[in-house]
Amino acid sequence: MLLFLLLAFVWYKQGKRVLSTLTFFGFLTSGYQLIPAEIFAYPISLKPTDYAIVYLVGVIAMEYFAGKRKELIDVLPKFTIIFLLFIAVAAGISIFIHHIPISEVVRNTRDYFLLLTPVLYYTLSKEELQRVLKFLLSITIFTSILYILQPILNIPILQGHYTEGKSEFMGLIEIARFYNTPIYLYFFFFYAFYNTDMSSKNRLISIIIMALPIILCMHRSLLMAIIMVILFNQFREKIKKIYPILIVLIVALIPFFGAIQGNVLDTKIAQDIVGSLDIEPEDFVPGELEGATFTFRVLHFLERIYYASQEWLHLFFGLGFMSEGSDYTINNFDFIIGLENDETGFVNQVDTSDIAWSVFVIRFGIIGTVLYLIYYFALMKFFNKRYSNYISKSAFSVLGVIFITSFTSTQILSMEFISFILLIYVLLTDREIEGNNGVNCVNS
Repeated sequence: MLLFLLLAFVWYKQGKRVLSTLTFFGFLTSGYQLIPAEIFAYPISLKPTDYAIVYLVGVIAMEYFAGKRKELIDVLPKFTIIFLLFIAVAAGISIFIHHIPISEVVRNTRDYFLLLTPVLYYTLSKEELQRVLKFLLSITIFTSILYILQPILNIPILQGHYTEGKSEFMGLIEIARFYNTPIYLYFFFFYAFYNTDMSSKNRLISIIIMALPIILCMHRSLLMAIIMVILFNQFREKIKKIYPILIVLIVALIPFFGAIQGNVLDTKIAQDIVGSLDIEPEDFVPGELEGATFTFRVLHFLERIYYASQEWLHLFFGLGFMSEGSDYTINNFDFIIGLENDETGFVNQVDTSDIAWSVFVIRFGIIGTVLYLIYYFALMKFFNKRYSNYISKSAFSVLGVIFITSFTSTQILSMEFISFILLIYVLLTDREIEGNNGVNCVNS
């Protein structure tokens, strides 16, 4: 992979920015989910995203030494630098106050450097960004087809995880459940759904191909979130009149969203809600709440926030950027709620893929969480202003879906996903100068 990294830099310097950027996305997505991580780890033990970060650092350095220093800041979305400054402060607290090893802190903060990807995207013209987007659409459709084949063949094809054994699908048959949906699937589903520029035939085929993985992955909260966002978009003008009430209602219901979505297809949900109110974290026994996913997520979040609230530094700046299974984590935490780690055999203390709000508490605390959400909603506001554009509408919609499902997943914190959304941000940003050469001024 070092050869591809070198080629990406060569292509960048030669002005072949589309090819170079597509290589960058290949690093971000583990070879578009087609190349095993072990290949990336040879000959140097690096993750796929590490190559993307090294590439981005190189691009920023080239732009900096080319004299475009002020523009490197100007091209970024609002609140980017403020949030990254918080990460720097929180990292310092982790190292100098909590005494977490520097290697662990770097390992758990480096992905946030990807928030600087607009520096890369602004070196491409809008026509080139459109070409990148069309390629990513094509590869997403292709990987969606591969995903559909997985439960049919009962073998993993794309990189990612799947459940051992089979799960009941729509009460009809049992199939293997795969979690490795194409990384940009949700955006491109909306892209096809709202893109009236596509021919009717291609649009319908694209929608069907990308809808099937959404259904087959059996994430009920995701499916309901997509339906909610589509209905919101459909009745947008009418809903605008009750915005304040609606926002308060949505925020109030977010903690119960897992329960609400379960009620559609699961008659046990009443027990799940009652269980979440009656069970204390210390009463939890691993395996005892199997199926009671809402109860598990609530207790997981409550246990972490209760621990953080015992000390103001933890409450406001998070518990630190420690790694799962490290000596520091083992010696300092003894949480009861969590999934069992396959490698250690112990309950995961800091990592989870079930609920973003636990991660917010652990990594960011109150201050970092507020700053990140301000950044996130500033992006949504940007896309909302350009809502008449189907690309902007798609970005707004997928950010809405990811926020709604933040109580059942952690994708809201995925820098691989946010890096892609920032490409849409740059594509839709007004520029004073068009072209490949130089970073352009922004009017957002």
